Amino acid sequence: MNRRPRNSAAAFFFALIGFAEAASPAPATDHAVTLSAGCVVHGFRLPGLVPVATFDAGDCATAAAVRSVDQSAVFIGTRDGELLKLATPELGVTRRRPVDGRVMQLFAPDSAPLLLAVVGTPSGAQWLLVLDRDSLATLREVPLQDRLGEQLFISRIAESTYRASVLLAFEAAPELWELFLAPDAAPVFEGLVHDYRMGEAISEPARLPIRRIRLDEPFDDFLVEPDSPHLMVRQRSGEGARRVRRFNLDVRRTVAEYHVDTAPMLFSAITVPRAGQRLLLAPTPQGVQLYRMPLMTPLGPIELAGDACRITSPLHNKWAVLWACNGDDAGRLSIIDAASWRVMAVLDAGGNGAIRQLAIDSAARRVLVASSAGMLVSYRTDEWCREGEIRLEQLRAAWLYP
Repeated sequence: MNRRPRNSAAAFFFALIGFAEAASPAPATDHAVTLSAGCVVHGFRLPGLVPVATFDAGDCATAAAVRSVDQSAVFIGTRDGELLKLATPELGVTRRRPVDGRVMQLFAPDSAPLLLAVVGTPSGAQWLLVLDRDSLATLREVPLQDRLGEQLFISRIAESTYRASVLLAFEAAPELWELFLAPDAAPVFEGLVHDYRMGEAISEPARLPIRRIRLDEPFDDFLVEPDSPHLMVRQRSGEGARRVRRFNLDVRRTVAEYHVDTAPMLFSAITVPRAGQRLLLAPTPQGVQLYRMPLMTPLGPIELAGDACRITSPLHNKWAVLWACNGDDAGRLSIIDAASWRVMAVLDAGGNGAIRQLAIDSAARRVLVASSAGMLVSYRTDEWCREGEIRLEQLRAAWLYP
């Protein structure tokens, strides 16, 4: 058991989580890790959620998890400028390094063994650090500024595994960054170049180049299309809320635009392959709707017992889990079959609280649910039965590991 002195007055916010997918065939889940207020990390063996270790990280600001066959870890970023790497489930510190500022966000991409950290300095400036996930060595450091030197604030980080890149959208700023992760990524040039092979211009750094894409308006809400260079984009308010645009990352512009009767929440949507086509399942103000992509052809609503604002599914897309963000349905899970789109099961998982996070293991055999009431519940997906539960004080996040 590892401990540091605990600061009971510490406050933190939970930012972004990234997972590295396990190789196929996926092993059964072996353990789980949780994060609670005050930055207390717990490790559990499965099944049964048997406690293994506890680590008190003190005054932390953010956390991220990496889940893979060859490397399983939790990363903790502190307010006083330290980054910790904990091995799971024993939670021993395997790496630690200082950073010049407060760690505000962490993101672990699937496409490369890297860790992205957003660091804020006392002056208000923010930087993007790209780190080696094993050693935590800095591979690239970029100020979060636009072309005029104005500060940018990240609104969302997403990944395109198809392009082996990470996308960064910004608050109230018509700009999108694409960070290329592959060691053999093509060079990126600012502006127009006749032929980069002739050495006519100076490119971005050869390792981890960033393409800065100018937009007509900020990307408030978007979905990364699997196996495609496209994004589905809409605005969260105004006339743009019911206008879905298809944005091509290769040509860096909108290539199609579709009008829908109700505004789909693309951030919470999932896509499902079906008979050579791809379907989109998205929450809307009028309930959960099914669309045929890419034309956003409405196929009808999904009948649920209650409301839903979040959707997730395993890689094989045989079923999906839906849950509400607030109200009487906030602690309830609806499991729907992705072939018939009918409800398979309804689970009361919140324990009188709203569901904060849901994790699905890489083999889709187990689902772990964390609620605002401090309930941590593990379900087997073969019969959707509880196999373990425990209550933790101010539970913030939970992860499953192979």
